[in-house]
Amino acid sequence: MVENKKEFVSLRNKSVYFKVHLTFEKKIIAFADPDLIGKTFKDKEKNVSLSVNPSFYQGELITIPEGLELIKSYPNCNIVGSLAYYAVKLGIAHKHSLLWIIDREKKKRVPHLLMIRI
Repeated sequence: MVENKKEFVSLRNKSVYFKVHLTFEKKIIAFADPDLIGKTFKDKEKNVSLSVNPSFYQGELITIPEGLELIKSYPNCNIVGSLAYYAVKLGIAHKHSLLWIIDREKKKRVPHLLMIRI
């Protein structure tokens, strides 16, 4: 849980992009922090690269609490950024599902979470 009430209240002021994709008659919901859109992060230790493509992630801006409610409702989500972190922190997703992309050149840690419910 969010230990600090002020921290949770401050989430109302943070935005995240939200976009719905329909594939094979199933919805995949993409979320990303606005400051990550259009950037690529490379974690050389894990040999992982993550491109936050605007055509996939950039949609409607919503608040973090609104995003948390949406991921409870939709079975399949692809989440990059702070919403992924809070989904784990609030117990919506398991902590071992969260992949941290650590781009040492950009000095940035980016959380990435794929949620697939069967």
